[in-house]
Amino acid sequence: MRIISHRIILDTLILPLSVIFDLPLAIYDRHVITLILSTKHIDMNSSTRIACVMVGLPARGKTYIAQKVCRYLQWLSVSTKVFNVGNYRRKLHGAHQMHSFFDPHNTEGESARKEAALEALKDMIKWFLEEDGTVAIFDATNSTRERRCMIIDYCKKYDVQVMFIESICQDESLILQNIMDVKLSSPDYKDMDPEKAAEDFRARISHYEEAYETLNEMKNESDYTYAKLINVGSQVMINMIQGYLQSRIVYYLMNLHILPRNIFFSRHGESVYNLEGKIGGDSKLSPRGRKYALALPELIKANLGDQPLTVWTSTLKRTIETAKHLQYPKLQWKALDELDAGVCDGMTYEEIEVCIIFSGIHIRYRLYLT
Repeated sequence: MRIISHRIILDTLILPLSVIFDLPLAIYDRHVITLILSTKHIDMNSSTRIACVMVGLPARGKTYIAQKVCRYLQWLSVSTKVFNVGNYRRKLHGAHQMHSFFDPHNTEGESARKEAALEALKDMIKWFLEEDGTVAIFDATNSTRERRCMIIDYCKKYDVQVMFIESICQDESLILQNIMDVKLSSPDYKDMDPEKAAEDFRARISHYEEAYETLNEMKNESDYTYAKLINVGSQVMINMIQGYLQSRIVYYLMNLHILPRNIFFSRHGESVYNLEGKIGGDSKLSPRGRKYALALPELIKANLGDQPLTVWTSTLKRTIETAKHLQYPKLQWKALDELDAGVCDGMTYEEIEVCIIFSGIHIRYRLYLT
C-alpha cells in the first residue's frame, strides 16, 4: 500500500482521500494510511449461515459457553443469536417438570422435548431468513445421534452449515458446583427446596446419561464439523473446521475458561509526557510516577496477600517502570501498547487542534483517544 499524489492505492483499487476519511476508522501516519475495518468488511460470503449446535449432558456449561460465544461474535460485529430449547420447553409444557419427564423411556416426555426442539429450529431458520442472521447457537443437550441427524437434515434444507460444540466433563466437583451455582436457580426449580431440587436434577442427569451418545463415538459422524471441549477445555478436539467464522469460534473456545478468574487493572504511573500534556511517545516516569510504582506492591499485597499473580505490561517504558518493584512473573505484550497517534505523536492537544498539512491538503480533524 502506498500513497501517490492525493490518492491511496490498495492493490489495484484506487480511492480518493475524501473516500478514505469516510471509512469506519483510519489511523494516519507520516508515510502511510492504515485502514482498520470492522469484520463486516472481511471477505466472507454474504450468504454464510452457521448453526452452532451445543452437545452434552446437563450441568456441563453448555449455556455458559453458548452465551460467551454469542457475546464474542457480536463483539466482532457478527449477527449472532442464542436459541435455548429449554426456554421453548418451558413455554410449551411449563416449568417444574420433574426428572421423569426426561426419562428416555417416557415417550410422552420425549415427544414434548422434540416438539420444543423443532419450534426452536423453526424460529432459528426464520431468524436467518427474515433478519439476515449469520450465526445461530442452538442451546440444548442434543445428546443422541438421532437428534443431531434431525438437526443436520433440517438445516440442509435451508443451506445452513452446522457446527457442533460438545462439552464433556468428568470432574465431579465442577459438575456439582455448576448444579449448585446455576441449575438450582433456574425456572425449573423456582421456590423448590434446594436439597430436593439437587436430588431431582441429579436424577435428570442420570436419565440423559442412559441415552447419551458422544459425538462420533462409533465413527459414524466423522463427516460432521465439530469441536469437543473436554474437562473445561483442558483438551480440545476439532474435526472438519472450515472457513473464517468457524476458525474464529474454535480459537475462542480454545481460550475460554469456565472457572472465574480475577483481573486487576492499574494505570501506569505519571509519565514525563503526562506532565507536559503530550500524547503517545515512550517517555519515562516522572518523580510522582516513580512514587506510585514504589507504592503499588503494598497496595496489591494488602488486597491479595500471597495469592499467585502474573503481571502483564505493554512494551512501553512507563508501564515497565511502573511494574518494576512487583515481585511477580512479568510478561510484556506489544498488543497492550497505546494506539499509535501517527503524526500527532508527541504533540499536545493544543498542537493537534491546528491544521495539519497532509500531502499538500489542509485537513482539520479531531483525534479521539481513550
